Amino acid sequence: MKKILILAIIIPNLCLGQTNGKIFIDYQYGTLIDEFNPKMDINPYSPDMQSNFNGRDDIMNGAKHSIGYYLTNELSVGINYMKEKISGSNEIESYIASFTERNLFASYDVFNFNNFIIFTRIATGEILFSNQRKLIYDGTIIPGNCKDCSSKTSSYGGGILVQLNEDLKITFNISKNLVKHDGFDGWDYGSESDQYLYKSIGIRMYLNN
Repeated sequence: MKKILILAIIIPNLCLGQTNGKIFIDYQYGTLIDEFNPKMDINPYSPDMQSNFNGRDDIMNGAKHSIGYYLTNELSVGINYMKEKISGSNEIESYIASFTERNLFASYDVFNFNNFIIFTRIATGEILFSNQRKLIYDGTIIPGNCKDCSSKTSSYGGGILVQLNEDLKITFNISKNLVKHDGFDGWDYGSESDQYLYKSIGIRMYLNN
C-alpha cells in the first residue's frame, strides 16, 4: 500500500519532467472469470469453484481505472484500481465475493505499426475481499472464513491499442490475476492460491502532448 501511495504522489512530478513522456488514463470494462484449477482441489467433496460452471450464468462484469506514464517510447508504468464483485460455483456450492484491488504495473509495447500496438503487462499489489457461500441445492448460506481478508496479488497479460487520434486509443486487454489466498472464493483449504481472468475493452486518453 505504501508503495502505491508513493507512486501516486510522484507520477505527476515525473511526468512533468519527461520531455518525451506522456501521462495517460485508462478506463476498462469487462468480464471477471474465476478460473478452474485442479491443483486447488484440496477438498474432494467441494472442488475448486469456477465461473460459468455447467453453463451457470454467474460471470460478472467490472471496471478498472488506471493512470500511468511512459518512461520511454515503449515502456510505461503506473497504478490501477478495481472495486467489483466476482462469483463462481461447483456441484455443491456457490460464492460471491466483493473485492478492492490496487496494483503497480509495468507495460511494454512489443509491436507498433502505424495505429496498431501490441503490448504486454505485469502487475503486483494488494487485494481486500469479503465473500459469501451458499449451497446449490437449497440456497442455504454457508458460514465462510473470509470476511475482510487481504492478500498479495500479481498478474500478467497483454492487449492491443488502436489509435483513434493523437490523444485517444481503444484498448483490448486480457490478464490472469493470481491471488495468494485460497479464501478468495469463499473457503480457505490451505493452497494459498486462487486466480481469475479479466477480459476487457476500454479507452485510453493522453493528458499531455
